[in-house]
Amino acid sequence: MIIIDTKILTRDGLEILIQHVHDEYHGAPWDNEDGHGPVSKWTNRDKHAGELVLCSDRDSKRYYDYAEAVRIAKRDGWGPGKPHEAARADYDRLRAWCNDEWYYIGIVATIGNVARASLWGIESDSSDDYLAEVADDLASEALYDLRQVALIEVAACE
Repeated sequence: MIIIDTKILTRDGLEILIQHVHDEYHGAPWDNEDGHGPVSKWTNRDKHAGELVLCSDRDSKRYYDYAEAVRIAKRDGWGPGKPHEAARADYDRLRAWCNDEWYYIGIVATIGNVARASLWGIESDSSDDYLAEVADDLASEALYDLRQVALIEVAACE
């Protein structure tokens, strides 16, 4: 587990550890999310008309089918701009992921060894406000879980 960032929140007199963790299991955006243009598998073939090179590794490449993405953007109404602008923005976003300019993270809130809450598949370049909001919600969830554990232990002692 690769920890990217750690913070401590204090709630109700308890310290809650908040960690941003690299989500190494999420996979590629085009495999796990809707709203992207077609991306090829790794291949050694030459680029077809209408394709852009998304990424390369030695002799292998992945291609983004820009022409098809424009058709999909028009059909599905991607974004506020024109379809070709939306397809280009999609290509640029996927290329940035391929170049490790952003990645997926999980946010984990932990109280001692007792309570934990987490959310995964968050884009690393999300706004600080959004990341703080998620951390706050997870801290509340971990506190709730801690209280449930305490209620169970009290009930068991009665």
